[in-house]
Amino acid sequence: MRKLAFGAVVGAVCLSFTVTGCDFGTSDGKSDGKADAKSAASAPASPGPSGGTPGTSAAGGAGSPLAAKLETAKTKTSATTSVHQSTVTTVDGVKKTTVETDVRIRPDQATHSVSTTMIKLLDETSTVTTETVGTAQAFYAKLQPEEAAKNGGKQWERKDLAAAAQTTPAGQGAQSPLDPTQHLALLQKSGDIREVGTETVNGVQATHYSGTVDLKQLRANNPQTKNESPEDAKLMDAVAKAWGDTPLKIELWIGADQLPVKQVTGQDITVADKKQHLETTVTFTKWNSPVNITTPPANQTIASADVKR
Repeated sequence: MRKLAFGAVVGAVCLSFTVTGCDFGTSDGKSDGKADAKSAASAPASPGPSGGTPGTSAAGGAGSPLAAKLETAKTKTSATTSVHQSTVTTVDGVKKTTVETDVRIRPDQATHSVSTTMIKLLDETSTVTTETVGTAQAFYAKLQPEEAAKNGGKQWERKDLAAAAQTTPAGQGAQSPLDPTQHLALLQKSGDIREVGTETVNGVQATHYSGTVDLKQLRANNPQTKNESPEDAKLMDAVAKAWGDTPLKIELWIGADQLPVKQVTGQDITVADKKQHLETTVTFTKWNSPVNITTPPANQTIASADVKR
């Protein structure tokens, strides 16, 4: 089966990490030290989830105790060197995509991902496996065997990102869509952050936070939007149309070490006039463990524009 188009691979990453941006850039991953949470109204105390302690809501405005907790976690996360992320995306409860990703944050940003996507054609369901490598300079997607044969045996499609990084506004620094601090930044931008309670997640005692985010507003205010290529802009416009006006619900669990343990985002979308519920679960493990990520040999890569389909 033909592999997913290169733009679709990038788009899938962007969709999974919705508003964090799609470019690997020169960011050093450091926190700016400023809490950017919006004000949130206090809500009545709510029962904790099954197995957890009763939750309490708290105002999440800048300077509030809750905002301070999230900023502490963001600062701690920004000092990490690596993490493994396991991502599962479902549509109406049916698993569609799984992604296993090693993320190296320091001394340089790099990722290696293997994703499996379930595709249904007529009454037949098949899987497509895609392997990618990302650095500040380039994004690589492994070609399927039949495509490699059409391209002189070269195994990897390459999209150079250095030029795009040079257009990033000074001091802004494009960040990896898999930068773990961005999960905390997303929650901080919620207008109704609340602390739900404590739970045990994957054997780790963690504090559960919840909130909702207006995705259209976030994209409009994202400095990286102005640097989107026409192809990426068209793709993200289609994604934004599917979002509609329904806010993104985000749940985040942070361990006692102030590092993320798990994140779940949920969104009601409309595709081909059909309403669906999209949910993405990211599990974080192996913080600060050694990560070996190597880019494909130059003689095994071919520029995206030159790939024969």
